[in-house]
Amino acid sequence: DEKFREVWDSLSSLLQRGDIVVRWGAEDGSDEIIHKFYTESVVENLSKEDAQDRGINLFEMIRLERDRVIVEKEDITEAFLIGGPKEAYETLKPLLQSYAAVGHAGNSAGCAHYASMIQRAIEFGVSQPYVEAAE
Repeated sequence: DEKFREVWDSLSSLLQRGDIVVRWGAEDGSDEIIHKFYTESVVENLSKEDAQDRGINLFEMIRLERDRVIVEKEDITEAFLIGGPKEAYETLKPLLQSYAAVGHAGNSAGCAHYASMIQRAIEFGVSQPYVEAAE
């Protein structure tokens, strides 16, 4: 996604060790991030190419559809998967939990992308027999 890469290039020189950058949204303006394997994620690649060596915590945050989550609080209407360094995730967690259900998908920025892809593949695999039986 060239838009995020442009933003990264303009911000990168201003970032310092320990800073946190969160990319929130689908790549290429699409809601269908599952069509790319997680190693193609611009956030994962930038994390490996630049952020990790400089100590910058780069996260990818993916919104989950409402029908894919169980939320216990009525005032919480959003749910997200987040991939990125665990220690920095603990810093973000209280802020994010104030308005959303969040789950840490793993220590790599691309983990949220990968977990979402697996979730969708399982859903499609489970629903396929029902569709075939209905036909």
